[in-house]
Parts: sequence; structure tokens; C-alpha cells
Amino acid sequence: MRLESVDCDGHAFFFSDDGMLELEILHVFPFDSVRKRMSVILLHPLTHQRVLFCKGADSSVFPRLRPAIDPKEVRVVEETQRNLHGYARLGLRVLVMAKRVLSEEEYTEWVEEHKVAEVRVALPSVRSKA
Repeated sequence: MRLESVDCDGHAFFFSDDGMLELEILHVFPFDSVRKRMSVILLHPLTHQRVLFCKGADSSVFPRLRPAIDPKEVRVVEETQRNLHGYARLGLRVLVMAKRVLSEEEYTEWVEEHKVAEVRVALPSVRSKA
């Protein structure tokens, strides 16, 4: 899948082998210098899966990956890390991408926790204005 465009109504358009897909953007977490990554959660229109995409510095993304167990996955991770080190030796900055499909339970639980966190962050500013 390749991202084609994003509209102002919260939809991302991708090209895939099946043609154009329109995915709903559920959440966007902008890049910041603390996280060293940005993330987005999209809703797939056909499978109704919620998919988390994360883009950022390898030092921020790699520690959060599921450990590679399958020998093929291990080789891919090792080769990717060798390439990243080679790019770094050349003075190049790189970003890596990760993807995870969230189960319905995971997503629902996360949304509830996120709402609580948003309220906690907002409360000090509400109190100071009162």
C-alpha cells in the first residue's frame, strides 16, 4: 500500500493492489522530540481493523518492536540494522516505519486509558483558570 493523499475530513487515501482505498484517520500523534516518533491509527474500510503506523528514529522504534522469533524475521531485522549503521556512518539520518494491527479489545482499552490521560493533563490548566 502506498499513501496517496490525506484530506481535511480525516481520511487517508492509499493505492493498493486492489485499487484506491480510503481509510479513516482515528488518531494522530504528532512527532515530538521526546518520543522521537509520530504515530497514526487508521480504520481499514474492508476489514474494519484498526492499524497503528509509527514512523521515527530507529533508536525510538526498534525497542518497541515485538522480538523477532522466526529465523526469516531475525535475518530481516539484522540486515535492516546493518543498513541503518551503514547509513549512519555516511552521516545520513533515517526514519523507520512500524505497523501493528490492534485487536478490538486492545483498541477499546487504549481509548479509555487515553481519555483518562487527556483529562489528567487538562485538569491543571482548568484549575489554574478557576
